[in-house]
Amino acid sequence: ITKLHKQWYQRRVDQDPDNRIKWEIEFPSTPADFVPFLSTEIRIDEEGKVHHRFYRKTQNKGITLHQKSHHPDSVKEECKKNFYRNATIASSGPQELDHSVKIIDDLLKKNGHQPLSHNARNRRTRRRRQTTPDSVPLTLPFISGTVCNKIRNYIKSNKLPIRVIFTPGKKLQDIFCRSRPLDKKTCDLGNPNNCEICPRLTGTTCSTKGAIYLVTCELCGKRYCGETERSLHARLMEHRQAARNPRAHPENGVGQHYASLHPNRTPVLSFKLLDLQSKTVRRKIVEAMYILRLSPEMNDRSELSYLYKYLVDV
Repeated sequence: ITKLHKQWYQRRVDQDPDNRIKWEIEFPSTPADFVPFLSTEIRIDEEGKVHHRFYRKTQNKGITLHQKSHHPDSVKEECKKNFYRNATIASSGPQELDHSVKIIDDLLKKNGHQPLSHNARNRRTRRRRQTTPDSVPLTLPFISGTVCNKIRNYIKSNKLPIRVIFTPGKKLQDIFCRSRPLDKKTCDLGNPNNCEICPRLTGTTCSTKGAIYLVTCELCGKRYCGETERSLHARLMEHRQAARNPRAHPENGVGQHYASLHPNRTPVLSFKLLDLQSKTVRRKIVEAMYILRLSPEMNDRSELSYLYKYLVDV
């Protein structure tokens, strides 16, 4: 075996006369030993035939999808079949396959699963076609496999045009494990020192979305209340541009204010966060409450009527 390896190595060296490629070769201690390579073990017999089988490193902790994990039973079964399928592909013969299957059996037992029989490993599952292609999707949180099966059976027995989608719940990994928890976006521009909004904004940063805000004119003290689904930087920059050039933004309340009371004056505005609401309807309602409470002078009646019409339509 050593002679075959040396011949193979010599051929590769002859193809690289400048020695630009660095080779690292591991030889087996005995002819019956295997040499690990990625997720397989390889052995070359005296006749030059290659034998390979499934392999897991000794440092591997043997941790995989546990039987009591927060996953549907179908996912767990498919995960087990994938293990056996990979072991079969990585094995070159019956003896190697027995060795590979034993590794998978020990791994599944360690994680609370029952090893699959030979027939169960080779059984192919057929995917059922959707009988109702025009079904309405219904998203529900996953609770357990039993509950999900009961919901599916009820929909099927009553022939409801509903396609259920179960979403996974929060895991401890999602709560405690974060790759870079300190990397929080504080400014849309990436640098608050070069931002026109951040130095004039109190209560939050300009990258905040779904906000109800208050704009104050520092020249006269009059205010404007608004809401936005986008980032505060994008919306408040529109108010600054409207104050600088009111003719280009005739429908903007801040622009109308500077056109009528401060023509040809450099705008001086300050901004304040009032509330955060991710839902559009709630954000509109909270905005209306702040307009009634604060009575901002820059908000005209057309905005209030539009807000009333929107809430009535909803």
